[in-house]
Amino acid sequence: MIKKDHVNKFLDFLDYESYYFQTYKPRINGKYQNGVLAQEFCNKQRVVSLCEKLNGKGVICVALNYRPKGGSKSEDVKNLKVIAIDVDVKDERKVDYVSTLEDYAHAQEVANKIKEYLEKEYGFIINLVVKSGNGSQLLAKCDVPIIDLDVLKNKLTKLENNIKNIFSDKIVNIDAITKDINRRLKIPGTINKKDTYQKANRYSQIIFYKKVEEKDVKKNSDIIKGFKVNNETLTQLVNEIDKKEIINDEFKLIDIVKRDEKLHNLLTLDIAQLNKKYTNDNGTPKYKSESEVDMAIIAKLLFYAASDKLIDWSLTKRGGSWSTKSQQYRDRSIIKGKEFISRQKYDNVITPRTYRDKKENILNNIINNLCVCVADKIIKRLVDAKELNSKHGFSFDEELFQSVFSGENFKHTYFCFFKLGN
Repeated sequence: MIKKDHVNKFLDFLDYESYYFQTYKPRINGKYQNGVLAQEFCNKQRVVSLCEKLNGKGVICVALNYRPKGGSKSEDVKNLKVIAIDVDVKDERKVDYVSTLEDYAHAQEVANKIKEYLEKEYGFIINLVVKSGNGSQLLAKCDVPIIDLDVLKNKLTKLENNIKNIFSDKIVNIDAITKDINRRLKIPGTINKKDTYQKANRYSQIIFYKKVEEKDVKKNSDIIKGFKVNNETLTQLVNEIDKKEIINDEFKLIDIVKRDEKLHNLLTLDIAQLNKKYTNDNGTPKYKSESEVDMAIIAKLLFYAASDKLIDWSLTKRGGSWSTKSQQYRDRSIIKGKEFISRQKYDNVITPRTYRDKKENILNNIINNLCVCVADKIIKRLVDAKELNSKHGFSFDEELFQSVFSGENFKHTYFCFFKLGN
């Protein structure tokens, strides 16, 4: 028999139109069994019915973060909906696959201290505290759009590490479990049946419940958004830009930066830090002035088809002397960058001029420096590139593309070739 009031409270806390329900097979004397006993998207009433049917037969779970029906992968999750902290007794201390009563009580004490810490030090509103059967879990409702998953994971890891530094001990593990945005959680009110040989069948149950209010969600969300981590600068850049101003919609700035470490460094490091990372062949600093850094950024962004407005905005956000310059100076600098990229090979990245002058080396250079892409992902970009590059005086070389693609050695790979227009 399930504890129906606990099941209902938990589902009300999530408050989804449909839930991704799963029941995992229990281990057999420590050995995992493949497969699940049940898996479906269903409404609240169906979840309760399945809990009654499967209670005690396995680990009964739902996904913590909402996803549309049929979406079982991480990329189907668009918003972080729950912040969850797990305090679990370490496996090596468990006896016959369950924690001792003493360790179980200790986990509750640690969880209560963490709750107090999160509320006092950060201002989080904790909505649920759950006794999981072997430890404890704290849950707070939020609604944070996932713009860059790596940034979000780093924020939750930062929170996790701050908690661990204070509360870790020899008895419990502490984990911010929703840094795995695809995470499932045992449904409170059901038996935590992890192993067929476990010593005791304990219920997961709610021991603290605060009804979710809109102000709670906003406050918790704002706290997470306010966490600063090292790789967040460019994500903020993308968030604030009107994306229509980016010439090629397929190449968002954040996607470019993920592939181009140097561009990331140019936009986020000051000149002293850059000169520690980059030097000339004779050991002298690579960049003698902020103007040289600005020109390097302009050339990089121009190669990726960024608009003049995006370039100006990016350099202004970076700081340095750019924001103090006149609009005439800024416009002239961008024009110089366009002239530069039209006649030079910049940082070993192939430009249209290089292609025209050194056709015999173009294939090897592209393989080494531009991209080797999965066909399904690049073909749309190639089609869009026709219109994109016509704005810059380039045209798409379909004949060359087809001749390379038809070659046996390149059966499953697409390469992007461009040539100067008339």
